[in-house]
Amino acid sequence: MANGEIWDFTSFKSSNSVFIDNKLVFKDCLLLDATKIVTTKEALRQYNILATCVIIGTSTIEQCQHLLHVFGKRQALGEKLDENVLLAISELEYILGNEKIPGVVIKLATTNTLQAVEQVGKILQHFYDRLGGNPFEGKY
Repeated sequence: MANGEIWDFTSFKSSNSVFIDNKLVFKDCLLLDATKIVTTKEALRQYNILATCVIIGTSTIEQCQHLLHVFGKRQALGEKLDENVLLAISELEYILGNEKIPGVVIKLATTNTLQAVEQVGKILQHFYDRLGGNPFEGKY
């Protein structure tokens, strides 16, 4: 970042898969490709951090419902948006036997690391008791 090399490439591919009991429950593919019209750097504008967070499991149902409620609600007409942070959340569930296993997928884009850590902290705060506290505390 210090030398201005942010997104200074013509193509980037990434694929992440989540398996539970050898069953694919989530797959995410990302392709950033420059075109003749726009470079990757121009297309991503000010966003320097891209992240995906997958939370899934029967013990997370209350937290996932809360996250969907908080982050999935529409903003009021005329409410000012934070242009430095983009966040989208989608419900995720899969069937294991006869049981629906709940979850969420959260996509995040921010202009810097501190904003990303802040947003991930807002997401994970409902899991701190399971994580043994805030994993970012004292690091940023």
